[in-house]
Amino acid sequence: MSAIESRFIKWFSGMAATLLVFSIVGLIGMVKAMAAYEEASKAQSKRTDKIEIYNELQIKQVKEYHDRDFNILSRTQERFETNQRIIMNDVKELLKR
Repeated sequence: MSAIESRFIKWFSGMAATLLVFSIVGLIGMVKAMAAYEEASKAQSKRTDKIEIYNELQIKQVKEYHDRDFNILSRTQERFETNQRIIMNDVKELLKR
């Protein structure tokens, strides 16, 4: 084997070794990035679950307030109608006199 062939084999071996090292480093980096992404995804999922629970509670509370307000308005309307009948009867009595 000549000196040129020997140098080429050393150069090629060095390039192959460098490529192998960088491939392993890249693979490790990808695995770590996937783990970080998975962790962030789980955290986001937990936040989303908490937000959904909060929204459900808010909707429930708004519905309770709505029902209560509706009942108050219904009772108030009934009182107005009753008072209106009383006033109407009083006016009729006054006009008859």
